[in-house]
Amino acid sequence: MHYDFRDINPPSKDPTAGTMPVMELLRQHRRRYVLHAESGDIILKHMSLASRRKLDMMLAILYPGYADDRQRMSDIKAGMEPGESVETLPKDIRDELSELVKRTYWPAHLYILGVVAVPMLRTEDDIEELYDRLTEEERAILDGIVPALVGTVDPTTVDNTAMIIADRYHVDLVDAELLDNITVAQSDYLMSLINTESEEVSNMMKARQNQ
Repeated sequence: MHYDFRDINPPSKDPTAGTMPVMELLRQHRRRYVLHAESGDIILKHMSLASRRKLDMMLAILYPGYADDRQRMSDIKAGMEPGESVETLPKDIRDELSELVKRTYWPAHLYILGVVAVPMLRTEDDIEELYDRLTEEERAILDGIVPALVGTVDPTTVDNTAMIIADRYHVDLVDAELLDNITVAQSDYLMSLINTESEEVSNMMKARQNQ
């Protein structure tokens, strides 16, 4: 498999931000990001679906309250009005959110095991050793890019023109290589297409039954 290497020094925008051509997303498993640290280069990749599932299990075992804390943080943010800042929330909610951030900060670093390709990391001790070798600026860059490599992509930000054309002319865009190395974002996007199509077919069948 051929890799597409990209530098991330100095800090750049979220690598998955903005409108993304679907072909960029479908090549995501080949992409590698290089952080040129003083102690040596660090090569990162988008997390695979397999790694995400394993690390979610590890987090559930090592930090039983992590999932609930993350869900509570999501609930708080979901309840905020568009454009509302954390500073405008009631003090008790701000204090709760601050505590949740502190509790989830280090457990979330386990996901680094799934996105750092070089050097090889296997344990939390390896993560600590890596951070000890980084400067404060380098740690900030790493902390900034990891969530983007772990997370999903909003389907509405993906330009799927190429996929529509490929479907029309019977060109396969999803191959065995992609499936063997599928990332969290790729899986989430492709499954969203399947679910949308299934929902459209179901609605069509219901409409016919009601005629």
